Amino acid sequence: MTSMARSLSAVIAVVLPLLGVGCTAQNFCNKSQECQEEENDRRFSDDAAAVCAVDYDTRINALLANEEKECHALADAIVALDNCRLGLDCDDFVEADLGGDCDDQLDDLEDAVRDVDGDECTAQEN
Repeated sequence: MTSMARSLSAVIAVVLPLLGVGCTAQNFCNKSQECQEEENDRRFSDDAAAVCAVDYDTRINALLANEEKECHALADAIVALDNCRLGLDCDDFVEADLGGDCDDQLDDLEDAVRDVDGDECTAQEN
């Protein structure tokens, strides 16, 4: 493989997951806002979902920026769980156990959280 092909492969490996995260973030935030409005009978500001999506993307990208594979696994587990939640109705979306519909993703997230050693996925790691 030429160095140009390797460089292109590296760029694709970094960019493609980030594109998927953006879609998940916006869709998740839209769904979350919809369900919270339905559950609490209140209206959010017009920009609430957009602000939520930027915050979501920032948190996921911060995990992906870490060199530790555990941080990447945690980001992947969060996105996988949230993608599963997108398929739920609002009643299950707001339940702590998600109506039992995302048990595998919840288990994967719990495992990923356990695998992270202290603050290794933050800027304050020692």
